This record gives sequence, structure tokens and C-alpha cells, in this order.
Amino acid sequence: MRALIPFLCMLMLNSQLFGQNQLANYNRAKTLIGYGNYVEAMEVLRPYLDEQTYGNLSNYAAHHFAFAAYQRGQFSLAEEVLSAKINKGTASQKDEARYLLALAYFKQGQKAAALRNIEAIKDTDLYKQAENATFEFLQDTDLSFFKENTTLGAKNQGFNLAFVQQLEKKQRLTSDERALLTQLKGQLQQESSGNLINKNTDYLDVAVILPFNQSGGSGVRELASSNFILELYQGLNFAAEELKKHNVRLRVQSYDTERNIDKLQQILQDQFVISADIIVGPIYPEEVELVANFSERYKIPFINPLSNLDDRIRNLNYAYLFRPSVEELSKGIMEFAKRNLDGRKIALAYSGASRDELLAKELENQVHNQGFNLIRSQKISSREVVSFFDVLQIRNDSTSRADLVIILSDDPNTANAAVGFMESKNIKTPILVMDSWLYFNFANYETLEGQNFHFIGNNPLRLNSPAYDRFKEDYLSKHLVYPSLNVSLGYELMYFIQTTFDQSNKRDWRDGLDRSGFREGRISQGFNFTKSQSNTFVPVYRLENGTLELK
Repeated sequence: MRALIPFLCMLMLNSQLFGQNQLANYNRAKTLIGYGNYVEAMEVLRPYLDEQTYGNLSNYAAHHFAFAAYQRGQFSLAEEVLSAKINKGTASQKDEARYLLALAYFKQGQKAAALRNIEAIKDTDLYKQAENATFEFLQDTDLSFFKENTTLGAKNQGFNLAFVQQLEKKQRLTSDERALLTQLKGQLQQESSGNLINKNTDYLDVAVILPFNQSGGSGVRELASSNFILELYQGLNFAAEELKKHNVRLRVQSYDTERNIDKLQQILQDQFVISADIIVGPIYPEEVELVANFSERYKIPFINPLSNLDDRIRNLNYAYLFRPSVEELSKGIMEFAKRNLDGRKIALAYSGASRDELLAKELENQVHNQGFNLIRSQKISSREVVSFFDVLQIRNDSTSRADLVIILSDDPNTANAAVGFMESKNIKTPILVMDSWLYFNFANYETLEGQNFHFIGNNPLRLNSPAYDRFKEDYLSKHLVYPSLNVSLGYELMYFIQTTFDQSNKRDWRDGLDRSGFREGRISQGFNFTKSQSNTFVPVYRLENGTLELK
């Protein structure tokens, strides 16, 4: 992970100290850096590195120049410039130079040199940033480095956290290593307790960190109304406004990662995020990994609102999925098969999406382990749906080769092809699909009900319930459109967060989840997070008389 350069905004110069002509190009260089034009910015800044001509301004210019060099990957150049300025300028300038120099050393593999510069930083806030950077750079470092530099990194909690992780990865610890591990965990616990002192216990603080501009860019003006991240946030915000009207003391602050790791690292230095009760998002793997490490250090739960993939959060204490994990989905599907099938033959089709491929692999193992016969497993596109059915001989006038067909896909084109194939046939073989198919606009409920479709619950909504109807009408009155699935999930998630914390007398997320057991959602079928990092409630439904009936 690339480390944040948090001090750029600190390097502001009092313009009264210099003439306007002197500052014109200097300010232009800062603007160029803001636009990411580092090459031109460096050329503009070069004259300002002359200390005899520009005095203290040269120290500011050196920091900006080194920052631009670092961003371009010219780490040795950044080191050269900063090393010449490390003991010059104000105390703040010295600390900022040490921080960036430490990052440059980390990038060049000079980890001990980086740690030495960090230990010289006097500013408390900047030292905390340096601790975060230390963890990011050292988390995959060999255990021997930590043992050799224990004294050097003793005060650095990023060093200690990375040290703990490496010790925990080792299968067999010596007695000395076990004692050291206990000691380090105690130190980290004390520091985390200190962080919690600054939490505002009068409010439930929710930090929403999402890639609104997941394809790049910034700002919200250009976001399409169909942007699924924006829809999710609209649901979260709609629920938050409702809760506040009912006197729930709730504060929500949103951040756009722009799917940019540097931007995300900057967000994680925001004081509201550091003291939040919970973090919602992000969703993409590279961002999830960074936030997962952050949440472990600050003991702040974070919840991925949309994903079913738990590979990056296993064995962590503060990372959660709002939806069922791949493993839980597989368990739910197999429970349905055991309860409802007379035969033992299962056919499986799946898309190329990560969730579907991983779920297919998990199901292949479970089918064999539980005594079923997997007669076919095939990755398909929407164009291959009909041929897949044909191979299985699923016709109204013939006996199907399968007792159950599972189609793992959230692709509306795949769903459309399957519904079109089955619409004119009276097929008795149950077809098990994701519940996302209920929300596609190509088929009404009568069409889906008339065929033998069964729906895998992935946090399914209580469609046609009074609570959901009321939510739809309230949302329509404000936004002039009915809520999408993602809006509905966001709405449910905010209520889920509030009720979970409300369940715990200790305002503890894990305690609230375990105390809740199974519970019905505000507009969803329900949740069960007991001793789990994801929703273990995975029902399978069929549409009957316009309502979803549990099978």
C-alpha cells in the first residue's frame, strides 16, 4: 500500500513575507501539484531551492519539491532534497521533512533508517500518521527484522502491530516469543483504550467511506442517478434522517475514496473517522484491506455493505459483511437441497463474477461431501443459458437429468434468457437463482411465480409487506422515484447499525450482534450475526400468491 503524504496542506506560507512577484511561480507550482502535474511543478520549484536567495521559503519549496518527486517515484531524489533540509526551518518544517523522508526510506527498503526518522518527529498528530505508515510498510516484513529492531521501534505502535501480526503467523512460538507477544498485545490494548477516550458517547457516529467516483474523478455533480454507490448512500441517508426525526442522536459523515488509495489513506486520518463508532464501506478489495488494518488498530468495526467475499477479513476482529459470506450462501443452498429434494442430482451454472466463481467452487465441494451427485458444473454467459438447459434435457415433455438446477448470476441478461426459456414450458425441476432476479424489470411477479424458480436469500427484502410499502411511498414522495434494491439495502443497513448498538449496554458492536440473535429487519427478512462476521440467515424462497414463501 502507498502511504499517505498528509502534510501537503500544512505547507502554507504567509504571503505577507514575500513579494507578489516572488510568490507567483511558487503558488503556480503548488497548483500544479494539486492537479498531479508533478514534472512541471518540480521544474518551477527548482529555483526556489536556493536558500541564499529565498531564505525560509526555500524550506517550503524543498518540501513541495520532495513531495512531487516522491509522487513520481523518484524516492532517492526526494531523499537527497530532504536530507539537506532536515535540520533547517521551523520545528513544524523539520517534522514534516522527517515524515516524508521516512516514507522515501521505506520505499527504498531502508526500513531502519525510516524508523530512526520517525522517532525524531515531535508533533503528536504527525507521529500518529507515521505510525500508520509504518504498519502499512512493515506488515509483510520478515519476523527477523522486528527482532533486530525491537528497541528502535518500541514506541511506534505501527511497528508493534505489524510485529504482532508476524508473531501470530508463526505456527510454533518459543517461550520468549510468547511472552513478547503478550507484552506487545498489552501495549496495543493500552493505546487503543487511549484512543477510545476521545469518542463522543452522546452520539452514534457513522463514517461512510465509499467510492462514489469508482471510475475516477471527484465530486458528485457528474454522478449518474443510477450510480449504485450513490443509491446505497441515498438509502443510508434516508434512514439517518428518519432516525434523527425520532430523536436518535446520530451523526453521519460521508467520504469519497474515488477508488484512489492515496485519497483513502488521507480519509483515514480524519478525526471523525478515527473516533467513529463504525465505518460503512469500502467495497473494493484493495480498499477493504487497508480499512481492515485500520479498524483492527483502532478497534472500530467496519462493515462491507454489498460484498459476499470474506477472504480479506477472515480472522480479523472488527471486519464484517452486511450480507452472507460465500460459505454461508453455500450452507443455505445445501440446507434447501437436503430438505426439499427427493433425488440427488444437481447441476450448477455460474457467471465469471468473483462471488459466483468462489461460490461455485464451494458448492462443488459441499455437493460431494454431503452425498449429492454434481452432474454438471459450467461457467456460462447469457448466450449459453439455453444450451445449458438443453444439455440437461429440461423440457416439458421429457425427464430432466437434474433434480435441482442452480444458476449463480446477478446478470439481468442471464436472468432474462432463463425466464424466456422457461416461460412457455411447465418445468417441474426447481431452478435455484439469486434473489436479485426479483428486482429486474424484465419480468413481473406473475411470470416468475408461474415458473419453478426458487430464490436464494442474499439479505432479501420483505416485498409487499406494510413496512416495505411504507418505505417505498415515503421515499417516492421525497425523491420522485421508487427505491432501487441498493437504496433499500442502504436504508436497511443504517437501521441495522442503530439497532445493533442499541442492543448493547456497553455500546459494543460485537456484544450487540450476539445479544440480538436472529431478528427481523426493518424492511428485510432478517439477520443472524451470532458469533459470525456475516449474516448467517440464508433462506430460500418461492413466490406463491404474490408473496415470498420460505421453502
